[in-house]
Amino acid sequence: MKYPRYDIYEKLYEKYFDPESLKVLMDLAGDMKNKIGIDVCCGTGICTEEALKRKAHHITMIDEESDMIPQKFKYQKQIEIWDNPVHIALLRMNKNYNFYDFAVCRQAVNYWIDENIIRLLVHCLRPGGIFVFNTFNTKPDPTPKIKQYHHRGTSFTEMSYITPDDIVHHVQVREGYPPHIAEYKWIPYEKFREILLPHFSIERLTRNKIDYYKCIKNRRIK
Repeated sequence: MKYPRYDIYEKLYEKYFDPESLKVLMDLAGDMKNKIGIDVCCGTGICTEEALKRKAHHITMIDEESDMIPQKFKYQKQIEIWDNPVHIALLRMNKNYNFYDFAVCRQAVNYWIDENIIRLLVHCLRPGGIFVFNTFNTKPDPTPKIKQYHHRGTSFTEMSYITPDDIVHHVQVREGYPPHIAEYKWIPYEKFREILLPHFSIERLTRNKIDYYKCIKNRRIK
């Protein structure tokens, strides 16, 4: 499952770059001024760019798909880029005793979160540190659904469905471009609670088909 170059990805998923959704997510992380953060599965760097606009001091971008990260971020002093899988990057952070004020993951938590990897993230956050993410809240149908639509004069087609092993398969097509195929885990709210509650207090905000989570690290955890 190879992700395309950042500019192609932006064109394929143009409809889903919603400024209001980004604002809701980033607001949950609180005041970022002079804070140090992690952008987990950073993709095209939307959250990193927004954090810097909010006066964050430094952001570490993590994404194993290095082609997804725009070149402009590779020359900014306030940014460090780690093109590793999430668990490898977090292991490195733990070994280097790097500690952060917040972590954000936009629409990608279903690719990586589990009980072991969340422990690595927890140990990268300062006591009281905040982890925010968003994800879809409606389980896809096992019958493949095809959706066709026009956006800004361009034709798009999507197909998605879930298999018995709770893996979601999604195909995204834009006229003039090769299709992009993605696979990720379906994770219900109850499972998120099971993974997160040993380490965080949790607030959940629901907007239509998207859930937003604000997770504050328990201060008793070092």
